Amino acid sequence: MILKSRADPSEVHYCACGCAQCIEYKPYFKYAGWPKYLKNHCNKAWNKGLTKETSESIRRTAAKLTGRKTPEDSRIKMINTQKKLYADKILVPWNKGLTKEDHPSLQVLADKIKKVVVTEQTRGVLSIAQKKRFKKYPVYSKGKTKENCEAINKVAILKKGKPTWIKGKNKYNSEGVAKISKWMAENRIGEKNTSWCGGKSRERYPTNFDKYLKNIIRSRDNFTCQLCAKVQSGRSHSVHHIDYVKANLDQANLVTLCTKCHIKTNTNRKYWTDYFRNRINLKTEKIA
Repeated sequence: MILKSRADPSEVHYCACGCAQCIEYKPYFKYAGWPKYLKNHCNKAWNKGLTKETSESIRRTAAKLTGRKTPEDSRIKMINTQKKLYADKILVPWNKGLTKEDHPSLQVLADKIKKVVVTEQTRGVLSIAQKKRFKKYPVYSKGKTKENCEAINKVAILKKGKPTWIKGKNKYNSEGVAKISKWMAENRIGEKNTSWCGGKSRERYPTNFDKYLKNIIRSRDNFTCQLCAKVQSGRSHSVHHIDYVKANLDQANLVTLCTKCHIKTNTNRKYWTDYFRNRINLKTEKIA
């Protein structure tokens, strides 16, 4: 804001923001008058409280920007600048360390989110958008381990020896675990489970699927997991059915896996079936 009166060089004027800094005289003050604030010291934005419904200038700006896309290089620059500001702690999130009990705005937001009902159509749109996003910007940790990534190794060192929040807790001594247990019982059991395959897990294994046959398969695979190459030590490796049919005991349908990898193959079954079949075919071709 500019004062209308002419400026006298002998006068002393201080910034109105309260910083107690003196405003240095400039020749053009003689015509324009003394400014109220130093440059970048005015914390009252001219458009504070205005919207495109109440201000003509904001309406014109909004009309210009509607449908306009930020160029990719400019967007990346803005993201990197913001990351640097947060890393240097120049910018700090206003809600850092606050909860809905501490701040009324967060309580209002939490109440609004509770009332939101996501329809199947919206869920589908969000899923497609997320897939596109991960295709364009893959997860930084994908394919990385603590052996080949310094950041993941640091996290692993920090977590080593620290118990998880759920360790030693159950639904009887922890309210949080009790809530999770109740929700799982209502939404993830039987046909409601995403991995439901018609009750196959309740089928019994044939009597021929015994220790003798399992040891033959483990010996054939050199007691090594065929997914992560972990050698058996102490606990015996599992023997996995490639086509997930328990009655099919053909040796070409059985493969050695460690416990961790065996759990991993319980999801996305079509992928793992094709993966192990292709692997066996390649082995057969090499032998031939």
